[in-house]
Amino acid sequence: MVADPGAAPGADRLRPLNGPRPVAVELAPDGQPGAIVDRGRRLPVAAVRDRWLVEDEWWREPLSRRYLELLLADGSVRTLYLDAVNGYWYAQVY
Repeated sequence: MVADPGAAPGADRLRPLNGPRPVAVELAPDGQPGAIVDRGRRLPVAAVRDRWLVEDEWWREPLSRRYLELLLADGSVRTLYLDAVNGYWYAQVY
């Protein structure tokens, strides 16, 4: 049995899980990502495996993101997106 935490439930107590995390992207001379800096670690990019564009809700709050699936030099894969509305890069966390 779990003890009652004593806090009243409510929407103001909810928080999103696995939200996107800001990252820095170093662009290569050709304009493609050459490396990402995530949590203080520089991770070189070996290849861009996929890319896609998401644009939605232009009539309310615009959403415009350019997604990239990156193969990193260490063999890991990261999905990043550039938020075209604010100009910042984010790592999509699963």
